[in-house]
Amino acid sequence: RKPNSYKSGNLYGFVDKNNKIIVEPQYDFVTEFNEFGYAGIMKNGKWGCINSSGEILVNPKYTIEIGLPEFIGEYLLVYEGYGQPYYYK
Repeated sequence: RKPNSYKSGNLYGFVDKNNKIIVEPQYDFVTEFNEFGYAGIMKNGKWGCINSSGEILVNPKYTIEIGLPEFIGEYLLVYEGYGQPYYYK
Protein backbone atom coordinates (compact mmCIF):
# COMPACT_ATOMS: atom_id res chain seq x y z
CA ARG A 1 0.00 0.00 0.00
CA LYS A 2 1.24 3.46 -0.90
CA PRO A 3 1.88 6.11 1.77
CA ASN A 4 -0.74 8.80 2.33
CA SER A 5 -0.13 12.50 2.55
CA TYR A 6 -0.90 14.35 5.77
CA LYS A 7 -0.75 17.94 6.90
CA SER A 8 0.73 19.33 10.08
CA GLY A 9 0.37 23.07 10.47
CA ASN A 10 0.98 24.47 6.99
CA LEU A 11 3.30 21.70 5.79
CA TYR A 12 2.75 18.27 4.23
CA GLY A 13 4.47 14.95 4.71
CA PHE A 14 3.62 11.25 4.31
CA VAL A 15 2.57 8.42 6.62
CA ASP A 16 2.23 4.67 6.06
CA LYS A 17 -0.95 2.63 6.61
CA ASN A 18 -0.24 2.55 10.38
CA ASN A 19 0.19 6.34 10.48
CA LYS A 20 3.94 5.98 11.01
CA ILE A 21 5.73 9.01 9.57
CA ILE A 22 7.69 8.21 6.41
CA VAL A 23 8.39 11.83 5.44
CA GLU A 24 8.25 14.59 8.04
CA PRO A 25 6.03 17.55 7.14
CA GLN A 26 8.33 19.84 5.17
CA TYR A 27 6.60 20.54 1.87
CA ASP A 28 4.25 23.36 0.89
CA PHE A 29 2.10 20.89 -1.08
CA VAL A 30 2.28 17.28 -2.30
CA THR A 31 0.42 14.98 -4.66
CA GLU A 32 -0.74 11.51 -3.72
CA PHE A 33 1.44 8.65 -4.94
CA ASN A 34 0.61 7.61 -8.49
CA GLU A 35 0.23 4.08 -9.83
CA PHE A 36 4.00 3.90 -10.36
CA GLY A 37 4.82 4.77 -6.72
CA TYR A 38 5.93 8.40 -7.12
CA ALA A 39 4.58 11.61 -5.61
CA GLY A 40 5.16 15.25 -6.44
CA ILE A 41 6.53 17.51 -3.70
CA MET A 42 6.42 21.30 -3.78
CA LYS A 43 8.73 23.60 -1.86
CA ASN A 44 9.11 27.34 -2.42
CA GLY A 45 6.88 27.16 -5.53
CA LYS A 46 8.97 24.46 -7.25
CA TRP A 47 8.07 20.80 -7.80
CA GLY A 48 10.18 17.68 -7.40
CA CYS A 49 9.56 13.97 -6.82
CA ILE A 50 9.93 11.29 -4.14
CA ASN A 51 9.43 7.54 -4.20
CA SER A 52 7.22 5.59 -1.78
CA SER A 53 10.18 5.13 0.60
CA GLY A 54 10.46 8.91 0.94
CA GLU A 55 13.69 9.14 -1.06
CA ILE A 56 14.00 12.36 -3.07
CA LEU A 57 14.51 11.51 -6.74
CA VAL A 58 14.20 15.07 -8.07
CA ASN A 59 14.87 18.06 -5.84
CA PRO A 60 12.16 20.71 -6.29
CA LYS A 61 13.16 22.59 -9.45
CA TYR A 62 10.17 22.59 -11.84
CA THR A 63 7.62 25.39 -12.10
CA ILE A 64 4.20 23.96 -12.97
CA GLU A 65 1.69 26.60 -14.03
CA ILE A 66 -1.43 24.48 -14.54
CA GLY A 67 -2.52 21.36 -12.68
CA LEU A 68 -0.44 18.97 -10.64
CA PRO A 69 2.71 17.25 -11.88
CA GLU A 70 2.97 13.55 -12.60
CA PHE A 71 6.33 11.84 -12.29
CA ILE A 72 7.66 8.44 -13.26
CA GLY A 73 10.92 8.36 -11.37
CA GLU A 74 13.09 11.25 -12.53
CA TYR A 75 10.82 11.94 -15.51
CA LEU A 76 8.10 14.60 -15.49
CA LEU A 77 5.05 14.16 -17.73
CA VAL A 78 4.69 17.18 -20.03
CA TYR A 79 2.05 18.02 -22.64
CA GLU A 80 3.18 20.30 -25.45
CA GLY A 81 2.35 21.04 -29.04
CA TYR A 82 -0.77 19.17 -30.05
CA GLY A 83 -1.38 17.76 -26.58
CA GLN A 84 0.91 14.77 -27.04
CA PRO A 85 2.45 13.63 -23.76
CA TYR A 86 6.15 13.02 -23.28
CA TYR A 87 8.42 12.67 -20.28
CA TYR A 88 11.08 15.29 -19.55
CA LYS A 89 14.18 14.76 -17.42
